[in-house]
Amino acid sequence: MLRPPIDRRLFSPLNITLAVMLVGLIGCIVTSGLLFEKRKHMVESITASGSENFTWAFNQLRVEFYRLQALSEGVDDRRDSLAGKEWEPALRKRYEIFVSRVNTVDIGSYRGIMMAEKVYVSSMSSLTALVRQMDEVLGGPNGFNIDAVEIYLRRSREIAPEIDELTAKAVEVDSRRLGSMRDLLVTQEHFERINLIFQLIILIAFAALAFYGLYRQERQKRHLVKVATELRQARIRFEREEEAKLEALQRALVEEQRNSQMQRRFVSMASHEFRTPLAIIDSTAQRMLRKLDRMTPEDITDRVNRIRQTVGRMGELIETMLEAGRSQEGRTEFNPSQIDVGAVIRHTVKRQRDITRDHIIVDEYEALPALCQGDARLLDHIMVNLLANAVKYSPKDSEIFVRAVGENGEIRISVTDNGVGIPADEIKHIGETFFRASTSAGIPGTGVGLNLVKKFVALHGGSLEINSRVGIGTTFTVRLPIVAAGDAAAA
Repeated sequence: MLRPPIDRRLFSPLNITLAVMLVGLIGCIVTSGLLFEKRKHMVESITASGSENFTWAFNQLRVEFYRLQALSEGVDDRRDSLAGKEWEPALRKRYEIFVSRVNTVDIGSYRGIMMAEKVYVSSMSSLTALVRQMDEVLGGPNGFNIDAVEIYLRRSREIAPEIDELTAKAVEVDSRRLGSMRDLLVTQEHFERINLIFQLIILIAFAALAFYGLYRQERQKRHLVKVATELRQARIRFEREEEAKLEALQRALVEEQRNSQMQRRFVSMASHEFRTPLAIIDSTAQRMLRKLDRMTPEDITDRVNRIRQTVGRMGELIETMLEAGRSQEGRTEFNPSQIDVGAVIRHTVKRQRDITRDHIIVDEYEALPALCQGDARLLDHIMVNLLANAVKYSPKDSEIFVRAVGENGEIRISVTDNGVGIPADEIKHIGETFFRASTSAGIPGTGVGLNLVKKFVALHGGSLEINSRVGIGTTFTVRLPIVAAGDAAAA
């Protein structure tokens, strides 16, 4: 049979080329993202710089400084007429504007950018000292007065050269800062252009490889058509054989799926069944450890009985699972012998009473034969499952009735509870593997016990009857034929 020529080398030239191009494309995408973020930060910085009006702020400081100086000199010229009087409102307003300009350039980004300049440090120290001195003078009861004017005129003449130099330095710093931002933008544009060109090159290369791949695909397609023709002919020759194999495989698959599903359901329910009693044992033991020094003997007895009850339940579960496994494999051992049916039932009831403190079990026996043929182990298992179900599905403190009667050549054993009951349309399914009635929702169980009861009763040649009403209770009746010891051979 012909096979298409396929290059299986991992490090073939085509694979290496594609890998390199892919890495390059990823690098371009990452670079584009980084360049975008960088441009975004630069635009935000430039925008913030423009909104701050860097040069304007320092020019306004200088203008207000000289305006206040000019108004103060006018007041000084009229010293005699203004002696003992407050300043004019215009001068008060001009001083407040000047103070606001000083505060503006002494905070925020202005201070961060200009702190490296000596003239800024010295000028701002002088200005803040002047404002502090003026505020002290103006804080008195006279308000603005000639003394304040004299202080400002004397100090302003000393500071004026520094103000002029500060304004010039601010213009120089702002120009240098904006020039640096412009250079960064130009460099950013170069990088973006190079990155775009590189991406275009990679995309063109990808397109070329795509066309080449289509060409190879078409060539392989023609080859595959030829191979398909040969395969079709071979399929015709072996079709009947394959169909037979497929049918056998499907049957095996259906059987396997059924078994697998049953196993999963069983494992899931069994795990849940074991988890609950283990949790009860653990929580009860922990409470005893925490409160041991404060517990009375009655409390300890109650806790121990709960643990024993739960352990007994686990023992029943384990035995049920072992019997279920043996039953599924057809290995259930049925060893009939001469047994006292009444004694077996009494023993099972007593054991159930020992581990069940929340229910009242009432038993009565009538006309049972002394001995008859049967398997004591399986009969015990039948009673254990019926009693356990009655306890499980009945409310606390309710009564469970066990009655065993021998009459008409058979032994009739009935177990009656006052539990949740079984819907009438579901009774026919009771005893099927893993089946549980809809009324048992929320109550732990595996759906295995009654299946085993049904099988074990059948091994004795008997039958199982179920009478139930939802919300009232259920009665399970086991009918076993009486086989006397002398009839063992016939049985």
